[in-house]
Amino acid sequence: MLPSGVTPLTAVTTTVRYGDDEHALARFRDGHEEKHPLAALTDLVTERGNPGNRRGIADVTVYLAAPVLAGGVELVDTPGNATAPTAHSSPTPSSICTARTTPQPASCYAASRDTG
Repeated sequence: MLPSGVTPLTAVTTTVRYGDDEHALARFRDGHEEKHPLAALTDLVTERGNPGNRRGIADVTVYLAAPVLAGGVELVDTPGNATAPTAHSSPTPSSICTARTTPQPASCYAASRDTG
């Protein structure tokens, strides 16, 4: 479902959660939201489709009717290590789970928050 490749692709933080009405909801920095078909996802969240996040998207939520998500599981794809972060490119989660496209299992770790 999410774009993948050898080099970092993600320009915009993307959350995947359960929803009967499958679509992508883009939230823009100015606060407005736009509903898009899933086919538009690559144009919204990748460096190729949205270089440097020129569209000003704060984040995108993808709604899928996938049973694995029905219990409340959410997947978050953030810009990669080689992608320059922006003030609006990724959340500061209290915990992060990473899933790989290799046979390695997913891993989770607690992220420290800067409270100062």
